[in-house]
Amino acid sequence: MSASTIFSEDFSFLNGPHGKIATVAVNFHPGNKARLILAHGFSASASMVEHAKLFTELALKAASELDIGVLMFDFTGNGLSDGYFNEMTPNGRIHEASFLIDHLASAYDGPIFLLGLSMGGAVSVHTASRRAERLSGLITWSCVPSFDPSVPSAHWYPAVANPAHCESPGPAFYTDRPERSIADVYTSLSLPKLQIQGDEDFVFFAEEFKPFFEQAQEPKKLILLKGGDHVFTSREVRTRVLTETIAWLKERLA
Repeated sequence: MSASTIFSEDFSFLNGPHGKIATVAVNFHPGNKARLILAHGFSASASMVEHAKLFTELALKAASELDIGVLMFDFTGNGLSDGYFNEMTPNGRIHEASFLIDHLASAYDGPIFLLGLSMGGAVSVHTASRRAERLSGLITWSCVPSFDPSVPSAHWYPAVANPAHCESPGPAFYTDRPERSIADVYTSLSLPKLQIQGDEDFVFFAEEFKPFFEQAQEPKKLILLKGGDHVFTSREVRTRVLTETIAWLKERLA
C-alpha cells in the first residue's frame, strides 16, 4: 500500500454536524483488529499533507504492522471539507470528532482509538471524555495544554480575532470553547493514555502539560523526545514517534 493508493481509492465525504467532512479511510475491512481516528492540528489538513505526511506515515505503518483501519479527515474549515477556517471553534471540532467516533461505532464493534496532534490533541481529550465508553485509548502528540487565552502557552493562536483574514480564527473561536479545562478533563479520564512531546516544542507546552499528566489516572505513558519540535520534523525523532505509537497500540491490542 502506498500514499498514492490511499488518496486515489479511499477518499470520500461524510455529512457531519457542520457540513461535509473530507475523509480518507485506510485499510478498512470488517476484520480490522482496531480502528484509529487521526485529528489534525489548528490549521493543518490531514487528508492532504498533514505536516509532511506525518499522518500518512502513521496510517501506512498501522495498517501494515497491526492491521488497523485508519481514518484521516479534515475538520470543517480546513482542507477539502465544507466551511471556512475563520468559522472554526474548539467546540465545533469536538462535535465533529464525536460524530466520527459515532459513525465508526455504528458499523464496527472492535476497539477504536483516537489520536490528536497539537490542537487536535486538545480536541481529542475533550472528545474522549464524551465518548469514553466507545474508545479503547487516547493518544496525544504535542497536545495543546489549554484553550484559555490568559495562560502563557496561549501564544499558539492569535491574541485577537481578525474576521477579515482567511487564515485567522474568527470571534467565535475565543468564546465557543469547553467550560472545563483540558487539565481537568485529562486527569478525569480512566482510558489508557499515551502522550508524546518533544523537548523543543513551543515554549510552556511541556511545562503546562506535565503537572496534569502526573495527576492523570493510570494507565498512562509520557514520552519526551530529545530534539523533538512541535510537529516532529527531524527524521530521527519522527521515526521514534511512529515506532513508540505503534508499540503502544500493539500493547493495548494484546
